[in-house]
Amino acid sequence: MHMITLTREIEARLDRLRPGQLVSVRGFLVDASRPERLRVEYPRSRSDIGDGSCEVVWVEALETD
Repeated sequence: MHMITLTREIEARLDRLRPGQLVSVRGFLVDASRPERLRVEYPRSRSDIGDGSCEVVWVEALETD
């Protein structure tokens, strides 16, 4: 998953996560683009598999164990 955070605080908390840590994320699956790059649409479903099966998540809340 690729994450876009609502706040810098959430971004900092994501940066501190470690492998094996349990997290709960609240947000939305979204498409994202930048003006200087080609727009790429990502699946907005967790049922996709295989190459390119990643999601972009707009993270509004993050809870850790």
